[in-house]
Amino acid sequence: MILIFAHHYDAEAAWLYGQFQKKYKIKVCLIIPEALGLDYNITLRLNNSGEHESIIYFFKEQIKINGGEVRYVINRLSYINPLVWQNAEPDERTYATNELNAFFPAFMYTL
Repeated sequence: MILIFAHHYDAEAAWLYGQFQKKYKIKVCLIIPEALGLDYNITLRLNNSGEHESIIYFFKEQIKINGGEVRYVINRLSYINPLVWQNAEPDERTYATNELNAFFPAFMYTL
């Protein structure tokens, strides 16, 4: 499986996603950070020995992707700002955004 991380307005990522699906028949998933918490959830577990487990769970489809299924990750993101945080207090939103942007590279690495 190939995961593509991109913003909802990234036309090139949408094109690449379509090419993988139609032309090459490769299992591919487009992950859009603006939908985090609405359409999907991500989990990263680390233990003391350095072993890790990463999971992406899609609410509507009830699909769970384990990190071991992913062969390639294409990252087109430079920052993440999910829609669910738009109603948060400004200080909380800043803190949560900074935490998520620090967390996401580690999560992608485990995939």
